[in-house]
Amino acid sequence: PEFTKKDFAQLGFSNKEIDDIAWYVANHHKPEEILDGGNPEKITKKMRKFLSDAGYQKANDILDITISDRMGQYNPLQNNTDLTEITDLRKLLKQLHKEEGQFTIKELAINGSDIIKHFSLEPGKII
Repeated sequence: PEFTKKDFAQLGFSNKEIDDIAWYVANHHKPEEILDGGNPEKITKKMRKFLSDAGYQKANDILDITISDRMGQYNPLQNNTDLTEITDLRKLLKQLHKEEGQFTIKELAINGSDIIKHFSLEPGKII
């Protein structure tokens, strides 16, 4: 990701665009990691965590990138054009998003500063 940031900065991209691109580069193998280990309960658990960490739109974008990556493989021995697993992950993503919704830290009613102030605590990792 550091090379990505440097290269895109030289091309004149904004910091937000650079951060987004670097995130996609760093996480583009995430669907393969989610599928690794195979059993449906583990896949659901990993996908739920990824949805929570990334948000619905970015998780969905990563699935698009995975499809493109699989379809663009030159070597036929490495080319996995069977997109069934990715299609199933997308269905799972939509299901989890529908059932559990999605909120961000910014949407929470309180933050760490509120807790520190209310309970007269010292700032630290736990808060």
